[in-house]
Amino acid sequence: MSSSPSKKFLELFKPSPRSSSESSSSSATRATLLKSAEASTSSLLEGSKDSAGSAGLLAEKYRRKYHRKGEKLISTSLGIRTKEGIILAAEKRANPKLLVNDSIEMVAAIDQHYGVTFAGSIADSRTLIESLRVDAESSKSKYNRGITIKDLAQYASNLARGDDDVKASMSRPFGVAMLFAGIDQNGPQLFHLDPSGTFIDCQAKSIGAASDGAEQNLKEQYHDNMALREALKVAMTILKQVMKDKLTSNNIEIVTITPTTDKNVKSTGEFKRLTNDELQALVGDL
Repeated sequence: MSSSPSKKFLELFKPSPRSSSESSSSSATRATLLKSAEASTSSLLEGSKDSAGSAGLLAEKYRRKYHRKGEKLISTSLGIRTKEGIILAAEKRANPKLLVNDSIEMVAAIDQHYGVTFAGSIADSRTLIESLRVDAESSKSKYNRGITIKDLAQYASNLARGDDDVKASMSRPFGVAMLFAGIDQNGPQLFHLDPSGTFIDCQAKSIGAASDGAEQNLKEQYHDNMALREALKVAMTILKQVMKDKLTSNNIEIVTITPTTDKNVKSTGEFKRLTNDELQALVGDL
């Protein structure tokens, strides 16, 4: 395995073989240089905002690269948008030594209308989801209206990018990709947010461990006139194909978001999590 950039950089400061006649002051000087190099490199790779120029850009590039890789280290999730609503489906993969499946919620409600699923760091996803819930509630209180799905995706993007108007404690790339789903005045909406903070509008999208294979299947099976029931079957069939474990009602999670109206008779979505009995019936039909 090749050395990391930090190790290569530090090797420049390591003392070369020397005779015993070298003075102790020379050794002390080398030690001082090495210590300084270690401190500088650590600051660089941690992405200090004080880093400037090409060195800071290089550190940012490496951090974002490894956070994108982190997205692939956990289960697979996917979303499908139809005219009748949206499906969010996710694999629930747990380390049996540490967690049980019931302790993991891979599809979360932002409020009773919107949902989000993720792939990557569970800790980062929880941080983002809690922040999104606060932002959604704040929008209702401040403007007396619900926030749009695009607004939620934009807010999460700001957190991931560390924009100036977002508190500094969150200004680092998150190791998580997300799918935002819901229905607002613009109809059914599905957005994909990658770990760099870039978000795009999607008809269908997969993220996570087996996203490449799932994405190819989505491209082959998706069509504009797809009904919600068909999308549900497609989502489960794809998960069955790409999951390492056998598909059961205990290791998947599915949410539907279908059209309804709020108290102001405005278009919104109804978030519904499928029960274990409903999942068992669907698994049996595959």
